[in-house]
Amino acid sequence: MERIENGRHILSQAYLDDEIALVDQFQGRAQRLQIFRVATLFSWLELQEESLIWANRLISDARMAKDQEMEFLGQIALVYANGLEGGYQAALEVLDVYEEDARLKSEPVATVYASSRMAALYPVIGGMQQALGMLDTGFAYLDEVEDQQLRSFLRLDLLNISGYVMTSLDDFEGAARYYLKALDVSDQLGVRGDGETILFNLANTAATLDDPQRAVEIYQNLLVFLEGEQRSDSFFYVYYGLAEAYHKMEDYERSVSWADKAFATLEPNAPFSADLAVTQALNLIELNRLEDAKPYIQKMRDYIANNPELKGSEFASFLPLLLSQLEATQGQYEDALKYHMDYVAQKIKALNSMYTGDISGLRMRLYEKVEEEQTKRLAAEARQFQNEQRLKLQRLWLSVAVFAALIASILFVYQKRMNKALKLSQARAEAANAAKSHFLAQINHELRTPLNAIIGFSEMAVNEVHGPIGNRHYLDYAKSIHQAGHNLLSVISDILDLSYIGGWENDLDEKRCKADELIAEALQKVQSQAKAKEIALVVANMSAPLQFSSIELLIDRHLICKALLNLLSNAVKFSPSGTEVRITTSLLDDGSFRLCIEDKGIGMLEHDIERALQPFGQIQNVLTRNHEGAGLGLPLVAAYLDRHGGSLSIESQLAEGTKVFMTLPPDRVFVVRADAVKDKKTKMGILMGA
Repeated sequence: MERIENGRHILSQAYLDDEIALVDQFQGRAQRLQIFRVATLFSWLELQEESLIWANRLISDARMAKDQEMEFLGQIALVYANGLEGGYQAALEVLDVYEEDARLKSEPVATVYASSRMAALYPVIGGMQQALGMLDTGFAYLDEVEDQQLRSFLRLDLLNISGYVMTSLDDFEGAARYYLKALDVSDQLGVRGDGETILFNLANTAATLDDPQRAVEIYQNLLVFLEGEQRSDSFFYVYYGLAEAYHKMEDYERSVSWADKAFATLEPNAPFSADLAVTQALNLIELNRLEDAKPYIQKMRDYIANNPELKGSEFASFLPLLLSQLEATQGQYEDALKYHMDYVAQKIKALNSMYTGDISGLRMRLYEKVEEEQTKRLAAEARQFQNEQRLKLQRLWLSVAVFAALIASILFVYQKRMNKALKLSQARAEAANAAKSHFLAQINHELRTPLNAIIGFSEMAVNEVHGPIGNRHYLDYAKSIHQAGHNLLSVISDILDLSYIGGWENDLDEKRCKADELIAEALQKVQSQAKAKEIALVVANMSAPLQFSSIELLIDRHLICKALLNLLSNAVKFSPSGTEVRITTSLLDDGSFRLCIEDKGIGMLEHDIERALQPFGQIQNVLTRNHEGAGLGLPLVAAYLDRHGGSLSIESQLAEGTKVFMTLPPDRVFVVRADAVKDKKTKMGILMGA
């Protein structure tokens, strides 16, 4: 970090002027390479106007010289520059066509550069998996670039973008490693490695990882390095970063001050303007300056409306969060709750789209790449064999020796490249999963804190803590808000449980416990719900051996009890008053333990059962539409049982009732016989099915 923070790699205006002056000192292709370098430097700084000027010049000069490779690079740089102010999806679609065309034409330079530009744009719309994939492609084709100086500069560009993508994944250490490698390459080339952007991205990541004080220190050091600098954009990004850091520290007055200073410095490009508007709106809401906050909320609305590809992204989810906090501050708790529910739904959806499948997707692309390379290698071997046949075995032994050496070299290089690509791909995928785990840990606090406040204030209103409420309608409203808040809190808990289970690698907290005690615990928790509807809870045994023995289960008691409670609660909820819910236990022939919960409720059609087992899969009909729920209960139960090697099955008939079967495998079932219970010296159980 000391090497990164020494300020030596800052792209000052004087340095940029020197790079521009070098253009006229070169001729021919060397001049076009310098133009390409200048265009890329401005793209690192996200200076759209300058990037467009130099990209157009590269296209013009290359076209006059009939240098198709440089003209192609200029076109890629032009599309990327146009994408800096929005229209990200359109820019990505064009770049995707360029990248595919370059690969088909075996043009590694254009392939690498198009891949790096796409990797730089994808994080803006939440496409982290795609960004990692583009980096894989860029590094895979880099060694095929013949021009050594151009190859080194493209490697520098890829390393800079890799560091940026790692910061987008909140991987501070990973980003620092890539940036240090970038500085190594820049030192070899005699160019600066955009230390300004590096410091900004690392400071921003430090703030995201709950170390805003570290971020403030980095930004203040950066201000010292920029002293005397004439580029207003340099100061804007530092002011922007300080506003974000102080907001994280909950110093809203300072955050407002730095944000005002940033907006006064220049009108930034659309993404930074909208992002800073979110921070400023949150600051002003916290300071109860609601009217001042509204223009910034509108700025965010306009940005999302002008960039439809952002719909469903993590950034777009901040709009309902802003509206929720605004309504809550104004005392409009029902509207605040609705906006907060919308925020939760958008946030979870954005999380899934950003991270789901990262590892499998990257590995699949790598495997496809291996297959493609193997096919090419076999084709090359076949052609070589045909050539040997045409030579009619002339110089046979020498040809065989040369061919064998060639194949060995190819295999060595190929294996080395694939091992490198695999390690790189695995590291990035693990970083993405680490970011997902970090996000899930953070979102629990982020979602529950404002929701608990809504529940707490509404409970105070219901209990009339500060005196009687004049109009009784307001008391009913407070009760509705309190109940809706609890329902939402339950949904959030289920969603987070479901998200954790999707990538669960932790061991179960397994202990042996008695089945009857487990059932009794669940029945006690659902007793009040059943009593309110006058529903009887009946426990029975189906198989004779259970009448003379006790069953013990090797399970994670918390998860299985939660699953059983969920099923019992569903049975009571969907049963009419005055009926009964029957719990039956049995041992199957193979030694498995089965628990059946039977109700006389509304039931389901056969084709609806599969839908009910899917997350958020609710059955909508005249019998069920009056029952609340997010459709997560049964998927969670199935997931808990699957972790134990068990299963969940359902039998149901519409308007007649439902039977739900929980089954645990034989290796988790122990039968403690009646005589063994009496004799403490006797072994406590035998493993069924062993």
